[in-house]
Amino acid sequence: MQTLHFHHVGIPVKEKIAGMIYNESLKLYTTDYFDNPYGIEWMYFDHDNPLPDVIKTVPHVAYRVDNLLKIKILFSLQSALPKVLPLLL
Repeated sequence: MQTLHFHHVGIPVKEKIAGMIYNESLKLYTTDYFDNPYGIEWMYFDHDNPLPDVIKTVPHVAYRVDNLLKIKILFSLQSALPKVLPLLL
């Protein structure tokens, strides 16, 4: 069985926050969740960001897993994975 390790909480925002870092390939600005004692990542998306709206509008909790290929996807974002994974790899 996989062990889940808490990584961060991602929260979309409608305005940029001072100190955000721009990720050109993902077309979004984020705060550094390692600089936050609670692991919060604030996310501001460019108007032409290609990710699904659910990622751009709904907060998420991210976990680190031992083997990404062996996880069971138990949430509705499964349909978004084909668009998201190539951007992360």
